[in-house]
Amino acid sequence: MTAPEDAKPIVIEPLDPARHDRAAFSCGIDQVDNFFRRTANKLTKAGNVRTFVMIGLGGELIGFYAINAPSTIPSCPSGLPAPALLMAASQRPTSR
Repeated sequence: MTAPEDAKPIVIEPLDPARHDRAAFSCGIDQVDNFFRRTANKLTKAGNVRTFVMIGLGGELIGFYAINAPSTIPSCPSGLPAPALLMAASQRPTSR
């Protein structure tokens, strides 16, 4: 199946409260919805996280994600910057 020629691609962009209607979005998980509606923008403004939204073909907000990358890896010698995002080991997929 292919998209119509005039279809716009799905876009991922930084959260902009003036443009993105957080109140209309629901993923069905109360804690996640509450984070997105009440907390994500505050943490983004404070520089604690970066929040991005996914905009669908019709311009509707269809998803979001927030990332937080510490500037150093706790187990590294002090003063050395982290070379990449530190991902929680418990969040990595495992093969079975």
